Amino acid sequence: MKNKFYMNRVTMIVACIAAKKFASIKKQPVIIIGLACIIMLACSSPESDGIKAAKIVCDCQTEHYAKIEKIYESYIKNFNSYSFKTRIDARQKLNETLNEINRKFQDEYQECYQKAREKAQILENKYLTNEEDKKKFQFAFNAHGESLINQSRSTGNVIQEKADAKIKTIIPPKPDIERLKKDMIGRSIAWGNNFASWSFKEHQFREVQILGTTDNGDDYILDVHLTLVIENHPYAGVRNENLDVTYTLGASDDWFISNQVTKGGTKPWQ
Repeated sequence: MKNKFYMNRVTMIVACIAAKKFASIKKQPVIIIGLACIIMLACSSPESDGIKAAKIVCDCQTEHYAKIEKIYESYIKNFNSYSFKTRIDARQKLNETLNEINRKFQDEYQECYQKAREKAQILENKYLTNEEDKKKFQFAFNAHGESLINQSRSTGNVIQEKADAKIKTIIPPKPDIERLKKDMIGRSIAWGNNFASWSFKEHQFREVQILGTTDNGDDYILDVHLTLVIENHPYAGVRNENLDVTYTLGASDDWFISNQVTKGGTKPWQ
């Protein structure tokens, strides 16, 4: 269908050129030929009207995306001036700004979209009585609209990736004892050959020590000594336990415990 449409356009152009040559021979005014060409090239078809309608509708979305893109560009340009300490803070700032711009221009976008749909409907109405032409219009509308949307998404993805790369340059503060105690709550530890387990609870930490740390790429490994007070459990009492706790950052916004390995107690029971 597209090939037929483009062939029709080529035919019109060729006709214009031929007519112009003929007019020069007959000494006809050039302006008449120019008008004839314009009229011939302006002739609509289901395909051309479908493409035109798609552009009218998608222009609203493209304009809205352009405003959002400017927000990203400003955010990236001024990123260092914000002095973010964590990735979470950086992402929160970006999301708040985007939400603000969406609220500000939402009504404007809806009004533009409604008017665009009305104009597109006028073009489509020309082919309501001809099922074949109607299908040609809809096919061109959907195909060209999808192409325009994909272009906008592609541009949007690029700018979002740039902003995300900026955010990932931030290295959040590494976990300390207080962070470790908080993150360990609810996690389980297994003891003995019978694989008995127990979940950490906040009030049962008697002492927490970080004996050493190791940086290993995206991993931060803590050599931890715990003194735990265990109640209402077959292994009730005071328990001393050594374990390696691995925190991972990677593409995440903050450090998280990805692994813990129990190394056994220095004094299993007291």
